[in-house]
Amino acid sequence: AIAVDSLSRSQALGANPDRYWLDVEMANHCSDLPRDNGQVVRGVLDGFRQSGIPAGIYGTRYQWGLITGGFAAPGTPLWVAGAIDGSEAIARCDDP
Repeated sequence: AIAVDSLSRSQALGANPDRYWLDVEMANHCSDLPRDNGQVVRGVLDGFRQSGIPAGIYGTRYQWGLITGGFAAPGTPLWVAGAIDGSEAIARCDDP
């Protein structure tokens, strides 16, 4: 439902991005149960896939671990927050 709502709102505003990024941070509302949060992430990613829209995950390793308990989403692009400059951002592109 989160993916469908996001797509609907974006399209209503005339925005049609090539990819959506799921922002996973402590500032967002999350359950106290990491496993449940991981399943929410899975559901959102599945919703975008079913709509034929690519999606990725944006966040930090630290927060990802706290929020999802380390949920794995193989094949999902990651945008790791926190690079202090362009060089560090580029180096993170090859960081497994």
